Amino acid sequence: MAKNIGDEFTWAKEGMEDLLKNDLCVKYITSDPDSTIYKAAKSLHAEGKLQDKLRHFLDTRHLAENSGTPLPNAGGSHTAWYGRGGYILHCHVETDSDDDGAKVNQVSSDDRAKVNQVSNDDRTKVNQVSSDDRAKVNKVSSDDRTKVNQVSSDDRAKVNQVSSDDRAKVNQVSNDDRTKVNQVSSDDRAKVNQVSSDDRAKVNQVSSDDRAKVNQVSSDDRAKVNQVSSDDRTKVNQVSSDDRAKVNQVSSDDRAKVNQVSSDDGAKVNQVSNDDRTKVNQVSNDNGAKVNQVSSDDRTKVNQVSSVAFFKL
Repeated sequence: MAKNIGDEFTWAKEGMEDLLKNDLCVKYITSDPDSTIYKAAKSLHAEGKLQDKLRHFLDTRHLAENSGTPLPNAGGSHTAWYGRGGYILHCHVETDSDDDGAKVNQVSSDDRAKVNQVSNDDRTKVNQVSSDDRAKVNKVSSDDRTKVNQVSSDDRAKVNQVSSDDRAKVNQVSNDDRTKVNQVSSDDRAKVNQVSSDDRAKVNQVSSDDRAKVNQVSSDDRAKVNQVSSDDRTKVNQVSSDDRAKVNQVSSDDRAKVNQVSSDDGAKVNQVSNDDRTKVNQVSNDNGAKVNQVSSDDRTKVNQVSSVAFFKL
């Protein structure tokens, strides 16, 4: 249920839902012009809880106490009147009979006139009560807010004081811890640096000694290698020089022999060639003489035959 007396929408909606639970369906609503009761009825109609669209009548406010008794006793009316929160709901009992439906809808103009005849005095009384109630509610609310604000202010002050004290302690502890940590770190770094410096000195000394030994060994080895290489090169060069002398001597003797053979062969070839040419030339001269003799004889015979033939002609 709604707790705020001014929430007409919620009061009206819950009241109509209560009526529906008792098989009472709202058909008409009478309210003042600035009321939200009719909006509550339209909301229920939109939700499908009220089947018929309600009729809205305008009236003054806060009619529940003054009209609750006479209206149900109005003659000839089968409508149930329900007053709550400053408004009147016109309800009827749902039945299956058409006659019952007709009776429910027969709300007389006299009944409406009685409902509308609410005096200014009644409205003044109701408004006065409402004004007094609102003043009391506002007074209580103001007092409660003052107490709550005072408690909240005190609590915040205590919380802030505790927080400030805690922060101071935490900061002090943090500063002390940082100082200790920094001191330890500084000492550790000094020790580590000293050890590192000593180790580097030892390593460098060992490295220097090792390099000196290695360089000495390398120098001795290089001297030995160079001496062996020099001796080997001398021997190789000596062997090479002897071999070249022998080779050159052999080559010179071979060339002398080859040239002597070539000279003898050339003399023999030239002698044979001169003899062959003399014989060939002698044969050629003899053959040429014979050929020329034959040719001369043949020409003489041809000329002799030609002369005889000429004379015969």
